[in-house]
Amino acid sequence: MVLKNVGVLGLLLLICHTTVAQSNKEVAKPPFSPETSFGVKAGLMFSQTSFTPAVAQEINKTIMMGVLVKHVAQPKLGVQVELNYIRNGWTLADTISNTRKQLSYLELPVLTQVAFSSKKSAFLLNIGPYASFLLSKRDTLLFKERADLADFKVVPQFFDYGLTIGLGFMRKTKLGNFQLDTRFYFGLGNLFTNQLFSISQRQSLVTSLSYFVNRKKK
Repeated sequence: MVLKNVGVLGLLLLICHTTVAQSNKEVAKPPFSPETSFGVKAGLMFSQTSFTPAVAQEINKTIMMGVLVKHVAQPKLGVQVELNYIRNGWTLADTISNTRKQLSYLELPVLTQVAFSSKKSAFLLNIGPYASFLLSKRDTLLFKERADLADFKVVPQFFDYGLTIGLGFMRKTKLGNFQLDTRFYFGLGNLFTNQLFSISQRQSLVTSLSYFVNRKKK
């Protein structure tokens, strides 16, 4: 009987010790604190314009750059707002005409960011709308003027919009946070009026590297 009582007492002490240790562990775990960070980015853009009727064209390769603000309000959820300078457009795949149009835009993506993270690293899912504002256009016409290509000299619409979705990877370091992203941009607005093309939507694939610094907390 004595051994039985000792065994029961020992079991109760073990349970109490485990419960207290677990409680201390939970108390010791720091609570989540929202973060705001500011960054810069640069990358490569591969773009085309989807035309109907179809137009044969080459992939347009350009450099993009921008500034960013990120606010992480929940452990795995945040918002990232960017202001990017991009160059889009197309090059007709015609060795006779060799026509190129370059369009410069100020682009504003507003992204919801879902993070699958460990202590120092995170895989990211970015999705959201964007708006673009035409800054300038440039035509390169290396051919004798042709009436069938006159439509491409018309000034595109000033405002464009669409959706973007992509994956990313972020790494936190003592120097700051580095983020590598790959995204697909799909335009929903037409660059030209329906009198020229029934569809004229921008499409692009962007790979970029961003650098963030966290805002200092008071």
